[in-house]
Parts: sequence; C-alpha cells; structure tokens
Amino acid sequence: TEAIVTLPAGTVILELTTYCSEAFDGDTTKSFEVGIEGNTDKYIDPVDCPVTLAGVMSMMAGTNNDQKVPEVLAAETAIIATWTNTAEMTEGTVVVKVIYC
Repeated sequence: TEAIVTLPAGTVILELTTYCSEAFDGDTTKSFEVGIEGNTDKYIDPVDCPVTLAGVMSMMAGTNNDQKVPEVLAAETAIIATWTNTAEMTEGTVVVKVIYC
C-alpha cells in the first residue's frame, strides 16, 4: 500500500482513473485498487482494474467501487493504492490520475 497524494479538507475530487499500460505477469492472484485508509477500494475496485490486460478504468465507470460521483473531502485525506500479488512479478505498469480542485 502506498500513498498517491494527500489532499486537504475541502478538496473536490472530480475524477480518478487508472491506466494499466502494461499487463502484469505472474501465475496467481494479483489485484490493484485505489481508495483511502479503511476503504481501500473506494475509487477503483480490484474487479474494475484488471491488471492482466492493458486498459483504462474510471471511478465513474466502475461497477464495485463506492464513489462514483465527485466528492468534497471533509478532512485531510490520503489517496492510497494497494497492490496485492501472490507470485513473483517481473513486468506491469499502472498509472493513477487524480483530478481535483
């Protein structure tokens, strides 16, 4: 788990997207999700971000994430990415883009 960005209270998250530009290799379970502490898949659910093939996913288009519309943060909030892998991985790239004001 790694913090992507910490945003101050009052920030409006307009959109959050992931772009898997290079599929991840490995033989067993692997997942990528984006959220906050206590709700690690709030913006991008692992089901919505398949890292075994290249593609784009947005919080608004996701099916299993909790936040599908712009959000005003009530408190300072760290946006975190969580990568889970149960096999050795040698390649793969995901870019996370947070659009806020």
